[in-house]
Amino acid sequence: MRQGVSSFIVMYMVKNLNRSSLVWDKLVASSYPQNTVYYEGLAASPQPYFITRLLEGSLTSDWVPMQNRPDILSVVAYYHPSRALHFLKENYDTYFAMYGDAQFIFSNLISAVVSQLKTDEDVTEAEEFFGSVDLGTAERAYHVAMDEVQNQRGWRRCCEEDVRKYLSST
Repeated sequence: MRQGVSSFIVMYMVKNLNRSSLVWDKLVASSYPQNTVYYEGLAASPQPYFITRLLEGSLTSDWVPMQNRPDILSVVAYYHPSRALHFLKENYDTYFAMYGDAQFIFSNLISAVVSQLKTDEDVTEAEEFFGSVDLGTAERAYHVAMDEVQNQRGWRRCCEEDVRKYLSST
């Protein structure tokens, strides 16, 4: 995910100054690529209403070109991995119809969502879901992302507590 100074300022406005409505108005009033800073900032919002609007807009809205709409789901996955996974599952057929034949777009989308999963429940849910659907061109990207997540989970089970203890003792 690319983030410049503008994205950080917008994220600060959204998270700390409760300015999501202003940022949303700027998002829909601007055009791509200038509006990326706004949807990247809104993705950090703790307000479910704006996350829902972003995700739904990524499928239907004209404020982002079709080839860039998966970017919204990818950015939301960075801040809200469970929410992005559930949205992808609910709308999988739509995403597959739009991007299933576009190797890089669909692979990047699946990889972005899966690679951000943090909880055992989300990982299990993803394994069950993606094991039951046609991944098309994203098959390899899914397996690579899931391997990364499994490796990270293994490290956390093995070493995270030791690192916490060490850091709290220094």
